[in-house]
Amino acid sequence: MTLIHKLLIHLKKVNKKIYNATRIKQIILSALFYPKKQKNNKLNVYLDKRRNVYGRDICICIRIKRNAIKQLYDSEVSGIDYFHIDVMDGEFVKNNTVDRMVEYCEYLNSISLLPLDVHLMVKDIKKFVNKFIVFEPNNITFHLEACKDENEVKELIKYIKNNNCKVGISISPKTNIEEIYRYLPYIHNCLVMTVEPGEGGQALIPETIDKINKLYK
Repeated sequence: MTLIHKLLIHLKKVNKKIYNATRIKQIILSALFYPKKQKNNKLNVYLDKRRNVYGRDICICIRIKRNAIKQLYDSEVSGIDYFHIDVMDGEFVKNNTVDRMVEYCEYLNSISLLPLDVHLMVKDIKKFVNKFIVFEPNNITFHLEACKDENEVKELIKYIKNNNCKVGISISPKTNIEEIYRYLPYIHNCLVMTVEPGEGGQALIPETIDKINKLYK
């Protein structure tokens, strides 16, 4: 049994609530695979410790990575709740995944009815909202750090909602959680990055977990 199958079995035992608009209660588990040199049970041990805090509101998604198309079917039948894609523009972060994510979205639209969650790690947010809204995602999340001021943030929230899509805001590890408080009444979810955006295979930054605790309070 693979790690992701064990994770699904473990988490499906608890109740889930998806997208509470009045209080941020969503934790996104984006295909959490540890390096081979580490033991796979580290994830389960961590979740066991945190379950009393977060367990009731966990939903499960798979973050689509390169060479993942052949894994999509197996992931869906395993019982995931939605697909999560990371769109990187090569400017806000150094990697560029735009073309590959468009390909995945086209493929998913043709084979799956599961919701699509789009995480924009991009500089020109509105441009990429327009590029991916055609795939009718359930949610689009953009980075607070990519916005120049509060007015731009609120305009983007309104724009995404007007396109019949839920909206989330993501913050990077170095951003104080308090900076997002003013937007919580207007968004559907908050994505707290536990690693720096744009690179896979990083170790979790433990201090970021404290931000999640603050959101729940």
